[in-house]
Amino acid sequence: MKNSFVIPLPSVSAIVVWLQMSLKLAVLSVSALFAVQVQAINLTPLPPFLSEIKGAPMIMLNMSRDNQLFFKAYNEYSDLNGDGVIETQYLHSYQYYGYFDNQRCYTYDTTNQRYTPSRQVAADGYCNYTGGSAEWSGNFMNWATMTRMDVVRRILYGGFRSTDTSIVSGASQTVLERANIPTDGHAFAKYYVGTDIGKLTPFTKPEITLCNATYGTAAAPSILVADGNYALWSANERWQCHWTETMPGGTNGTNGTNGNNPTVTGINAASSNPSRASRGLGTGYDRGSYTARVEVCKTGLPG
Repeated sequence: MKNSFVIPLPSVSAIVVWLQMSLKLAVLSVSALFAVQVQAINLTPLPPFLSEIKGAPMIMLNMSRDNQLFFKAYNEYSDLNGDGVIETQYLHSYQYYGYFDNQRCYTYDTTNQRYTPSRQVAADGYCNYTGGSAEWSGNFMNWATMTRMDVVRRILYGGFRSTDTSIVSGASQTVLERANIPTDGHAFAKYYVGTDIGKLTPFTKPEITLCNATYGTAAAPSILVADGNYALWSANERWQCHWTETMPGGTNGTNGTNGNNPTVTGINAASSNPSRASRGLGTGYDRGSYTARVEVCKTGLPG
């Protein structure tokens, strides 16, 4: 009989012990798996090789450098208040935005050549509500003199400052200056006819025209104010917003004509530039001529 090799089988008790130990190991492994702390993953729009620098929220403005920013802020072909009627002139019920406070009256300082706030408007929004005030309405002046660039500058950083002194002995001064407008297609005239001119300006005239331009690179921006309808004051070929006295040839010059024929155009405006001597209103740095600067942030005013 051949020899045989017999593998002894484990006893039942040994198998039970082995199963118990295996079960304990499995439970411990699962427990350890769930005991691992879950770490939050910081997902950012940056690639992982770039470091993130946290700071205050920021905004970037991409603005046009178009020359049209130097056109008048308020034209004669827009419906500003949404009533379906185009505003071809000043609308007193509308509040115009600009360097002037539309809720204040101003006087002109001939010594410092600027407009200075004097007081609040009356309940009806008008100035000169006491005799001899010689006041200008801030709302009217915004309509008559502001460019688009002035509105942008006012919104972004308060306006272009010609004077901005620090507080000395408890006082400071800030004067804003309208944008420079060359005597070309950018110069603009604003014509107004109405019975309330004496409540908006120092003048009691049935119609008035203000022309806006800058004469020379070193000069301050100007506002010329004339008696009458000179709505086309800035519409001639070359000499926009000039008095006849300041054009070549003086009062006998012909360069100031715009060629308007009211019977053809339907525009009842003068066909030439006005004369300073006969049409200029008031006195700024000269007859009918004012510097387009306005004092702001003035303390001590009521309201």
